Amino acid sequence: MAPVRLLCTNRAAFVLAGLTLLGACPRAHAQQFVLFDATFTFTKEDADNSQPSKSHYYVRGKVLNAGRPTDWTKPVDYRNGTVHIRAEVIEKPAGGAPTTWALCYIPNKGRKNGYGCTGTDVYKEKGVYERDVKMTAFWQNDSIVWEEGIKEMHLVMKDDSGGGGHAHKRPDPEKFFPTRMRITMIQVAAGAKYDPKLVPNLPAAAAAGHTTDSVDAVKKAVAGGTAVLVDVREADEWKDGHLKDARHLALSDLRAGVPAGRRKETVPPGSVVYLHCASGRRCLAAADLLKTQGYDARPLKDGYEALLKAGFEKAK
Repeated sequence: MAPVRLLCTNRAAFVLAGLTLLGACPRAHAQQFVLFDATFTFTKEDADNSQPSKSHYYVRGKVLNAGRPTDWTKPVDYRNGTVHIRAEVIEKPAGGAPTTWALCYIPNKGRKNGYGCTGTDVYKEKGVYERDVKMTAFWQNDSIVWEEGIKEMHLVMKDDSGGGGHAHKRPDPEKFFPTRMRITMIQVAAGAKYDPKLVPNLPAAAAAGHTTDSVDAVKKAVAGGTAVLVDVREADEWKDGHLKDARHLALSDLRAGVPAGRRKETVPPGSVVYLHCASGRRCLAAADLLKTQGYDARPLKDGYEALLKAGFEKAK
């Protein structure tokens, strides 16, 4: 199990869930921690026989970070932060069957329905799929007493038909099983930004894939109509704020398959396509997808906040 990794602003001692950390900050400015990092093979037999519920992979015991906080609201506020979800599809049957995993927090103390779930992106093929989700936005997040912490995680394999589409019920299980996954969930404190460099054993982002075009060159090209700027973040991120000159085409939509008409309307053939996301990672994957369709796609290293600071105007 990967250890808790900390970012601090001051020096001193810090105690988190019984773990004493020397040289950290006195007010517990821990910016993120790995909740779990699980690599596993999942077969039809596993899905049929998982207990107490089918199609479930259970993250318990040593697989769940023992250093996770007991109280997710203080002294560090993870309750109102985000979770970065990284799903690496290592093996998947051919056929492109849309698949996703519900990721359910099982609390020490619940209310209402007693648990809450977020999930991975829908995927059709092998690869790495990443997304950031607000902890206050996912299904039944308010059914958890966050002050009491999380005791385990339930990962549920599904198709893309909705909440009840458990993979073990499919009439075509050969399109879903066997599969091999690596799923990592990183909890990020309120006001902080996910930093992949602090997660052990992850491949570095392919920074060489980012465009070398300057921000000024991007501005001029977009203003002159020779290029378009496309935001590949998810819909909830777009609604929370986006650039005035940007168009929206989420990475998850690109992966799922965007109708040709919508794609051409958003990214006109013949235009240079500058892509941005929140931190410069997802736009690399989006660029790879668009390049296979013949686009001159150029991912920006700067994310949304950095582009605002660089002078791009925020939409009102």
